[in-house]
Amino acid sequence: MAEILEGDYQGKPMLIMRQSVHDKFPFQFGLRKAQMIVEHIEDIKKFVEKYGKKGSVMKLLPFVLIAWKFLAALPSSSIPLQEAAQTTAPLSIHLRA
Repeated sequence: MAEILEGDYQGKPMLIMRQSVHDKFPFQFGLRKAQMIVEHIEDIKKFVEKYGKKGSVMKLLPFVLIAWKFLAALPSSSIPLQEAAQTTAPLSIHLRA
């Protein structure tokens, strides 16, 4: 069963999701990415519906609810997404053939 934890990285809050306590590489992200996930959750659901196994969108629901609670607990003076987008370095993805 998946496990959701809160942590921090260099003093900033992080949400950590792992499939089990033995997961070597958990999925983790901070406030900026959590805000983006919440704002685009419908697009994420559509993506999972399109490419995932039937019913897998419902498996995301606990993660979404935890991320929502995490964001609600943060002070309202958090960095707006537009400002965050300007301060975040672009992401490079390298695919192997």
